[in-house]
Amino acid sequence: METITEAKIFKKMGKITEAKIFKILFFITNLLLFVGAISMVIGMAVIMIKWKEYIDLMGNNSSSIIAFTVLAIAIIMVFISCLGCLGAFGKNILLLKMYIIMVSLLMVILITGGVCAWVYKADAIASVEESMQEKMGNYQPGLSKADDITKVWDVIQETYQCCGINSHHDWPEFHLSYRNAQRSTPVSCNGGTQLHVDGCLLKVSDEIRQNHWKIGGGIAGVFLYLLLSICIVCMVIKNMNKEEPLIFHVNEKGYDNNGMHSKEQCASYVHENVQSSGSIHGNT
Repeated sequence: METITEAKIFKKMGKITEAKIFKILFFITNLLLFVGAISMVIGMAVIMIKWKEYIDLMGNNSSSIIAFTVLAIAIIMVFISCLGCLGAFGKNILLLKMYIIMVSLLMVILITGGVCAWVYKADAIASVEESMQEKMGNYQPGLSKADDITKVWDVIQETYQCCGINSHHDWPEFHLSYRNAQRSTPVSCNGGTQLHVDGCLLKVSDEIRQNHWKIGGGIAGVFLYLLLSICIVCMVIKNMNKEEPLIFHVNEKGYDNNGMHSKEQCASYVHENVQSSGSIHGNT
């Protein structure tokens, strides 16, 4: 009687190339996500340090909230990208599912933050005007520019070629030193010999609007990128779960398939396929 041995070698038949492609794509997307997140952390930290005096003068809490929110999101993105790479190369489906959940939550946060920034942009501008009126009285003409309020007011008026809040008439209205004085505006209101008559609120408001558009565009770009990452990781999981068995029979006379007719050929075939698939299940 012939002894028959049946072996099942689990191999990703026809899926090896596809699986590798999606894994490489997933790694590249996470690498870019990691680099982008690190760049966001560094960039936002620099902006917060550089614009600290401006934020203090404007009294615009929404700017600080947006800055800290973007910083927190960037840090979360660093963690998520590392989690995705570990899950893909460790073939850990649980980590990849956690990756999908966390990315989905991050997408919800991005949408919510973008909508809030758009809805409350008018309130942000009103808050800027109120703060500028309060801080205008703290301007110290003729003193060293080491004073933050004085320095920022001068920089804004020189940079944007503006004067006061809504016009140059605001200085004698909100600052006692310029009432009934020979000079009714700070020196920084003059571009050479010409007085800047436009108010700074309009110029600053335009800057805020431009920043909101930039932030909105950045949020939309990150959202689409995260959506692409979810699609790719789903394909990675799909390929990890798809394993098709290859069945062949062994008997004393040889093999009835795969074109092999000796035990040596069978041993070589099994060895090669086990190395490729990493698993073998057999029964005799």
